[in-house]
Amino acid sequence: MKKAIKAILVILLAITLIVWLASFAFAKEVTPAQSLTVAAVSLSDLGVSNPGLLPTNPFYFVKEWGRSLKQLITSDPVKKAELRLRVATEKAAELKRVVDLSPGNTDALSRALDNYENGIKQLENQLEGLDTSGGNTDQLTSDTASQAVKYQELLEELKASHGDAADKIEAVQTKIDELMQELAAKDNAPGKFKDLFENAINSQKDNLGRELKALPFLDRLEKSTNDPAIRAELNQVKDDEILHFEGRFGADGLTPGAAAKILDQLPMTDTVKLKVIDNLRDYVNSAAARSELDAVRTALVNKLSSGSAVSASDASDLIGRVTKLVADTESEIQSRGATYKTPTNVKVLINNAKSLLDKAKSDLQAGRYGAAFGEANAAWHLMANAIKCFANQANVGVNYKGECKVEKKTNN
Repeated sequence: MKKAIKAILVILLAITLIVWLASFAFAKEVTPAQSLTVAAVSLSDLGVSNPGLLPTNPFYFVKEWGRSLKQLITSDPVKKAELRLRVATEKAAELKRVVDLSPGNTDALSRALDNYENGIKQLENQLEGLDTSGGNTDQLTSDTASQAVKYQELLEELKASHGDAADKIEAVQTKIDELMQELAAKDNAPGKFKDLFENAINSQKDNLGRELKALPFLDRLEKSTNDPAIRAELNQVKDDEILHFEGRFGADGLTPGAAAKILDQLPMTDTVKLKVIDNLRDYVNSAAARSELDAVRTALVNKLSSGSAVSASDASDLIGRVTKLVADTESEIQSRGATYKTPTNVKVLINNAKSLLDKAKSDLQAGRYGAAFGEANAAWHLMANAIKCFANQANVGVNYKGECKVEKKTNN
């Protein structure tokens, strides 16, 4: 009997060992590209395990009373701001739970958005009167930036899945932009804003979409600020984050084919996704990855141009970006002096791009947003080729990152 039991134990041990080895071998065979996922913002990301009563509940006012009482009995200004940040985060979690429970209920979504926007306004008001000169608000500032990144990612996800509420969601996003402008105005030490956002982005959930999901927020802030120093810092953050992504892209052994999968999973509207591609396309060093991004971009533009998803602001934004690209390119050519002869092919490409932009502007005024978007995109491609032709003829290396910049080639 003892021999039989011993034999059974030996067999069970052997089976366990075989299963463990097989699992290990299978795990080694699965490449990051095969297991790639871009995670959506979760309640745990926001730091809220259970939102509790939701704004759609008739007894939600009791929860609000409790929050008001805590705010009333808190005297320290920094602690009051921390409470406002916590409440804003809780309201973001409530918004997510409302959508998860009733994804098709537009009234519930509207109420939750109004409630959340009110939380952001209260936080902004609290920060306006806060004295940050003593250095005791560094943690608050860091936490606010980190949460703002999550807020904007959550709202981009909602905008992508609830197009009918896009305008209302955009209004809330604008309030978050204003909140971050308030932080920037309080501490404009050189490099502070850059460090703040890089730390905020790098503290997010570690997945291959982390850097790309943050790009729309950085673009929004860059567009909304009038401070050239902050704009330069935001550009540097974008540079760094895309380089981080490209580095992890290669380090994790992902093939260029994974780029399309990553982009497809990004929870954002197609027009915002196009901006991400444009940002990414001009930074990556891999020719194969650039080629694939071009293919993804073309498919996305065709989809947008042929459908009704393109809004007036989408078309206007792209026209504005390409118009700036034309102006920057011409300025760079003029800076080479009166003796410089612009190559004929560069002149033709720029003139053709200008003609397309004129058509795009005309279609935009006529309400043909899809056509305007497609024409502006075609002009973008012409300008990309013009920059390459100019760089080759002028013996410069292209360092194109959303505007025309060049650096002299080095002979190695």
